[in-house]
Amino acid sequence: MQRILIIGDKNLDINTFVGLKYEDEIKSYMVSDMEVQIRKNDEIIKVEPVNNMLNEFSDDEKQKIPFESPKIVILTYSSDEFLREVLDKLDTKDELLFDDFSNIMSYKDILEKI
Repeated sequence: MQRILIIGDKNLDINTFVGLKYEDEIKSYMVSDMEVQIRKNDEIIKVEPVNNMLNEFSDDEKQKIPFESPKIVILTYSSDEFLREVLDKLDTKDELLFDDFSNIMSYKDILEKI
């Protein structure tokens, strides 16, 4: 399993992933108010909110985050292909930032890495 952080404005939360329109073979489940699971056959993505994570970023990294009150969710996922498929459904993907625990980058840049 791999992990990635998504950083967005105050509207980003785990419910962002519940409301997406998926193909019939993809199902999303609200496991708790702290976890959403998205499943397709044997593949899975777990979406969880991350509190106080902003404190873990360096000053240089914080300057890359343009949001006044950023929200962060962590995605734990089983395959790059499934992650791409789900991220592509996000209407706001070009407005979000992605952190692979080494760099904060745009959607376009994260697609090149995964």
